[in-house]
Amino acid sequence: MRKLALIFLLASCVSAQKKPVTIETLSQTARGGRGAPPPELWMPDGKSFLVRQGNRLSLYDCATQRSKAAISLDEIDAAAVAPPADEGPADWINRRAGLGSMQLSASGKELLYIARGDIFLVHLDTGKWDQITKTPVIERDARLAPDGKTIAFRRGSDLYAVDVASKSETRLTRDGADTLRNGGLDWVYPEELELNAAFWWSPDSKSIAYTQGAELKLLEYSQSRPAVVTLDGKVSYPAAKLDRAVRAPIYSPDGHLSYLVGDDRNQYPAEVELAGDGDKRLLTQQGAVTGWDAAAGHTAVLYTNDSSPAEIYAQENGALRKLTSHNDALMAELDLVPVEDVEFKSKDGTDVHGLLTRPTDFKAGTPVPMILYIHGGPNGQDEHSFDFMRQWVATKGYAELNVNYRGSSGRGQDYSKAIAADWGDKEVQDLLAGVDKVVDMGVADPNRLAVTGWSYGGILTDYTVAST
Repeated sequence: MRKLALIFLLASCVSAQKKPVTIETLSQTARGGRGAPPPELWMPDGKSFLVRQGNRLSLYDCATQRSKAAISLDEIDAAAVAPPADEGPADWINRRAGLGSMQLSASGKELLYIARGDIFLVHLDTGKWDQITKTPVIERDARLAPDGKTIAFRRGSDLYAVDVASKSETRLTRDGADTLRNGGLDWVYPEELELNAAFWWSPDSKSIAYTQGAELKLLEYSQSRPAVVTLDGKVSYPAAKLDRAVRAPIYSPDGHLSYLVGDDRNQYPAEVELAGDGDKRLLTQQGAVTGWDAAAGHTAVLYTNDSSPAEIYAQENGALRKLTSHNDALMAELDLVPVEDVEFKSKDGTDVHGLLTRPTDFKAGTPVPMILYIHGGPNGQDEHSFDFMRQWVATKGYAELNVNYRGSSGRGQDYSKAIAADWGDKEVQDLLAGVDKVVDMGVADPNRLAVTGWSYGGILTDYTVAST
């Protein structure tokens, strides 16, 4: 078995017609504007937005570039019931529970606000408010139904609905527990991707689409599946044969339901059959839709690929129409290299997939030093999204290999759970098989190999070094 060692990256001279990718390039990529305060919620007219300044909400007018006070949150926060001092073992969501989350009604006249885990409905025209829940238990991710009559939220690992007028509450799902999550993403999304909410109202306000995670013993390898619950508690599972992790459900105005799907080095939206087993991919190009939202019949997505950092696009009729171009000028100046798919067999015959980036000015027949960069999780995947590290090390004369080892997402539940209770075994076999493949391709020099990784990838770095 070829040996891997931890090494420092050494710079090498690279000549190219375009500019090489440098550390300074990272600071030039768009990271948001300056001047106006960051918006919390856009008003339906698209001309102004609510912004939180201290404990006061203000309305910022884009035309005049002025803000005016809308409402003080002090009284609301004081009315909320404080959670118990000891809620038991902390989890990754507890850290964000104290932060107020907000949602506007379709009319823009009401604001849904969560304070210390209680739900409030604020009437923006009068400044008055109604307390919808008053419990020591934390309610999360509150969402108004399109008709404004019902509020859905998550308590623990189950979904609930409360009638706005009567404040009567209904528990919608009943199988949630620490061992199974309804409407809440499993640990890797909130911990490493800062994504939390995982349900969406139907346009007729009669049902809620959500994600349901796997049992506790598969927490690190959980593959969320599509689910729908009606207001009378009837649960169904669309696209039952879809063996891929899903998140971020969205209903179209005509009642079609779609999710974002992680599938073998790509992420894309797919429509699921509500009363069947199948699904339909809505975008076919290689890349990753990392987030999306919909309103008034329009869908916006955050899309990235190997040569472009994330930009906002309109998703229309199976295609993307670009709306922002924050990084286009910079990318046009840079000497970017392509990222290619690589597939190989592991020691026991398992089919493993990954990504290979060759260095700038790579010449066939001349092997180069290579870095094996291991993703975290393990429930995650390396995908066709813009990655600064790949491009930067290419300018230094290095190839980079990314392997979606067993335990990764994107290849089905059996592939993800294959390493349960057996860390550092099959993953290392897969990683080393990937290195052997790239050496056999004549790309990697077997005497100049490096390994590193992030999070669980760091753990696997240690396992890999100890195994060679």
